Amino acid sequence: MLRKFAVLAALGAIVVGVVAVAAEAAVTYLFRPAVGAPPVRDGKFGENFQLHGSVTLTAAGAPANACTADIGGQVTKNQPTGGLAASAPSHVFSGCSTFPSWAAGNWTLSVPQGKSGAVKNGKVSGVDVILQVAASPDAFCEYKGTMAIQFTNGSPSSTVSLPGTSGDTLKLNPSTNTGSFTTPGAPCPLTGVVSGSLDVTAASNPLNNIVIS
Repeated sequence: MLRKFAVLAALGAIVVGVVAVAAEAAVTYLFRPAVGAPPVRDGKFGENFQLHGSVTLTAAGAPANACTADIGGQVTKNQPTGGLAASAPSHVFSGCSTFPSWAAGNWTLSVPQGKSGAVKNGKVSGVDVILQVAASPDAFCEYKGTMAIQFTNGSPSSTVSLPGTSGDTLKLNPSTNTGSFTTPGAPCPLTGVVSGSLDVTAASNPLNNIVIS
C-alpha cells in the first residue's frame, strides 16, 4: 500500500511539473516605455506615437519611389488577454524620389501574443495608397492590402520594419467608377510593395519610446 502511494505521489509530481512547464510556455507582453516598466495607456486616449523613416513604394514595372514616411496614431489595445493593436489614421509620404504618393484611411498595426523573441512579427492592415507609376497624368494606381511588419525593441528608438516579403504585397484596386484613380489594366501593375524601416517615437512617456516586453 505504501509503495502504491509512493508511485501515485511520483506521478502526481510529474503531472504538476508538466503543468508548470506548460504555464511557462504561454508568453504575453505589452507596449511599455521601457522593458519592465508599467504599460502605456490604451483605448480612446491611448499612448500617441509617430513612426518616422524611409520607405520605398514600388509596383511591378514602375520606377522605385523612395519617400520619407511619417505615420502617426495611438495604442488602442494593450492587454495581456489579447493581441496588441494601434490605430494609425495619419500617414504622409513626402520628398519622394520619383513621383508623389498619397495614403488614405485608418490603418491598424497589430501584434499577436504568444511568441517570444527580440523581434515581434505583426501586420499593418487597412493600407490604402495611391502610387503614380509613370509620368502620364492617367498613371495613378490605387493599392490596398495588408503589410507584414517586424517590431524590434531598441534604444533610443524601437523600429518597425517592412521586410518586403510576400506579406507586404498590396493588390491593385481597379474600378470603373467615375473619379476613380485606377483604371483596369495598363498602365497599372497588378501588385505593389512597401518596404523600409521606421523609428518609433512615443508622445508622452519619459523615454519617448515604446518597447514590447
